[in-house]
Amino acid sequence: MNGSVVAAIAVTFFEADLVSSTQFFLLMAGARLGTSGMIVLIGGLEFLQEREDSVTESVSLASSRSS
Repeated sequence: MNGSVVAAIAVTFFEADLVSSTQFFLLMAGARLGTSGMIVLIGGLEFLQEREDSVTESVSLASSRSS
């Protein structure tokens, strides 16, 4: 699921008193950090395959490479 969908579901569950405030925090943190973790994981794998010059370039969101 998309992080925004998970965040919306977390808010709905919290407002309906189906989750505690701790569970709500963990749901929101997971929704926001999940995508970042995937970017770092894929960038790390790309770095290990030596497609990029540095770890910084491999795990960055935007690239300013010269062609």
